[in-house]
Amino acid sequence: MEKRNFLIGVLVSFLLSMTVQAGAATSVWLDLLPGDGNPDVSYSLLVGNTFSADVFVSELPENPKIYTMAFKIKYDPSQVNLLSAQVFDDGSIGWPFRPSYNYGEGEVDLAAGSPLGVAHSGTVKLGTLEFQCIAPGLSVLDLEPTDQTGWGFYTGAGVKFDDQITWIDLELRQTPVPVPASLLLLGFGLVGVVCVARKQSGTSQNSSRI
Repeated sequence: MEKRNFLIGVLVSFLLSMTVQAGAATSVWLDLLPGDGNPDVSYSLLVGNTFSADVFVSELPENPKIYTMAFKIKYDPSQVNLLSAQVFDDGSIGWPFRPSYNYGEGEVDLAAGSPLGVAHSGTVKLGTLEFQCIAPGLSVLDLEPTDQTGWGFYTGAGVKFDDQITWIDLELRQTPVPVPASLLLLGFGLVGVVCVARKQSGTSQNSSRI
C-alpha cells in the first residue's frame, strides 16, 4: 500500500512539473498603457481614441542574455491606424544596434540587436506602438515572427528560439462615440418642428383649394 501511494505521489509530482513547464513557454505579448505588466488579450475602445502598447517577451530561456529580437505585428488598416512604432532603448537597457522598421499595408516589422546582449530575469521590453481607432467593429493586433532575413530571437550561444515562442494576439472592440442626451433631445425637437411645419403647409394648401 505504501509503495502504491509513493508511486502515485511521484506521478502527481511529475504531472504538476509538466504543467508548470507547459505554462512557462516563452511568449511575446502586448500590454496596453498604462500597463500592469501582464498580457492584454481583449480591450474596448471608442472610435477616435488613441492607445499605446508595450511589446514584451517573457519566460525567456535560461541563457542570461539575448542579443537580437524581431517581431511583426499585423492590424486591420480599415479599423485602426498605426501612428508610431519604436524599438525600446532607454540608453542603458535596450536595443541600440541597427533598429530596423519595415512597414507594409496593415503591418510593421521591427528588429534590433544589442552588441553586449540584453541581460534579463525572464522578461524583456521590445518596443512601443501607438494606434488610433478609426472605425467601429472588431479587429485584432496579430503578433507573428519576423520576415526579415537574419533576424529573430538569438541567445549568446547563437541559438535562435523563435520556434519556441507563443505569440499572443490582442482583440480590439471599437464602439462609436455615444451621442450626448442633449443632442438627442435637440434632434427630436428639430424633427418635431419639421413635422409640424409640413402639417401646417398641407393644411394651408387644402384650405386654398376649398
